[in-house]
Parts: sequence; C-alpha cells; structure tokens
Amino acid sequence: RRQAELPEFLTLNRTIEWLAEHEKNKSLPLGIRARLSMRNDDKAFYELIKSEYETLAQTDFHKTEVKLDSAIAQEKESEASGAKKTTKSSVRSAKASAVPGLSKKSGDDEEDEWPEYDVGLREAVRIAADWVELLEGEEKSATAAN
Repeated sequence: RRQAELPEFLTLNRTIEWLAEHEKNKSLPLGIRARLSMRNDDKAFYELIKSEYETLAQTDFHKTEVKLDSAIAQEKESEASGAKKTTKSSVRSAKASAVPGLSKKSGDDEEDEWPEYDVGLREAVRIAADWVELLEGEEKSATAAN
C-alpha cells in the first residue's frame, strides 16, 4: 500500500519506468535535431527527478550515526595499516590522471551532486517501526488477557 501512495515510491517507479522504456528502444535517430531533442528530454527528466529527491531529502528522518566498538577498533586497525599502503595508492592516482577519462576534473564533470536520500533505508525504518508497534500491541493484549 505504501508503494502506491508515498511520493518517494512514485518517483522511484517513474524512474524505473523511464529507464525500462529507454532499454526497450533499440534504435537511435540519425538526425541531429532528433538526437538533441532526445537529449534535452533526458536532461529535463533528470532535473525533474533530482528536484523531487531534493524535496524529499528535506523531509528526511533525523538520524544519528552510531558505531559499534568492533567498528571503531576495525577503523583504528585500517588507519594503522593505511600508512603502509599510501605509496601504492599514490601510484594508482598518478596512473589514473595519466589515462584520459579516468581522472575527474571539476570543470568537465557533468554529473551534479544528488541529495543523500535512500528510499530503501526509509522503508526499512518504517517496517521496523511497524514491527515494534505490532510487538507492543501483542504485549498489551497478553497483559490484558492475564
């Protein structure tokens, strides 16, 4: 029911349908006007979806990052071993900048920053809240029966 009503699922479904439609299309027009028109339509859809996600991100749940002791210990270990691996990573980054297309320059990057919004995570939180609500309801009915 939530998938048919909530705006984030409507946006997600619209995006999936749009991508499926593009996957079905096996031909491209050769005319420059038709190709530019397709590109402009794609950009308009991209901007629409991005603005919808930005709007949805403003209503995001409050969250606090919590790390387990094991995760903190693992980060400390990786930081200690990370000092040994810096020479290899600097060689890789030098190789990436030497190969065209592997290095990203800020002026050439067409992709904009998308808002951090996770539809699946929000639904997982809703499911967990529903589950807690059900468990509390069962506890209340069990205590009322006794």
